[in-house]
Amino acid sequence: MSPTIQSMVVPVSDIDAAKAVYTALYGAPHTDTPYYVGFNANGFEVSLAPNEQTDGPVAYADVDDLDGTREALLAAGAGAVLLWRSHLLDDRPGGLATLLKPGDEMATFSTAREMIQTVKTMLADENARQMIAERAIQRCRAEHSPATRLQTLKSVLGSSSGGGPK
Repeated sequence: MSPTIQSMVVPVSDIDAAKAVYTALYGAPHTDTPYYVGFNANGFEVSLAPNEQTDGPVAYADVDDLDGTREALLAAGAGAVLLWRSHLLDDRPGGLATLLKPGDEMATFSTAREMIQTVKTMLADENARQMIAERAIQRCRAEHSPATRLQTLKSVLGSSSGGGPK
């Protein structure tokens, strides 16, 4: 597991003051709204979020092996709500909505404002958060384990070749 942090959301109480500081560091923001200000720092996304209800910055990581990372986290007892920006291709084969059910096994959003509201809603309702996380964990264990994936691959290969792997 070799996570690469690609973005960070920084909660700020004074968006204008924070924007002035980060603009001095990174130049003009690529997105500048009252509820979100985004900067690109040499490929690293730095986002300012006013009135964010966290104790500090939140980092988001990309990993080389999503399945392996997921398995390691599940084995360690991790359980979290997946927050995902909806995309037009999510329902196509391989899209995230084919792996987890939006609203039931993951939380989705379309805009930065909707993301902030979804996070606030999830933080305010621990039971809902736990239910979504538990349903996602159950589905991952049932349908997305390495053994299940291998069985699916064998089945697909077997049906396409007419006889199956020997």
